Amino acid sequence: MLPSGGKRFNAPEHKIIAEEWFGMAGPACLYLIQDIDSPEEREVRLMVGNNNGFKLWVNDELTAESREACFWMPYNHDIPARLRKGRNRIVAKLIRVGEKLDYSFGIAESVPRSPRHFRWINGLSSLVETVDE
Repeated sequence: MLPSGGKRFNAPEHKIIAEEWFGMAGPACLYLIQDIDSPEEREVRLMVGNNNGFKLWVNDELTAESREACFWMPYNHDIPARLRKGRNRIVAKLIRVGEKLDYSFGIAESVPRSPRHFRWINGLSSLVETVDE
């Protein structure tokens, strides 16, 4: 269910351009809520790219946080997590301290002896919701 004041948006790629759907300028706090359905319980790697602080919860458990402002890269944070079979809720609290917020999110699995040591997991059904604060 979309919380009161929330907006739906579609992000076909891993990178989310907040300014395209969130019109407020300057410093802000945004919450992204994403429900993901996994066909089985599995260990995953959450790949987060950011240029400002964030907190990330998986199924109500704080999984990662960063307070640093940095240069965005798609793999700023490689976070181990466990998805349960069925519906999983991922909540991201994003902080924008300047004019631009760069944030990306992807789910991968470990692949030993490969050049990247991971591969993206595709095919998980997903619903993304946002809440403005």
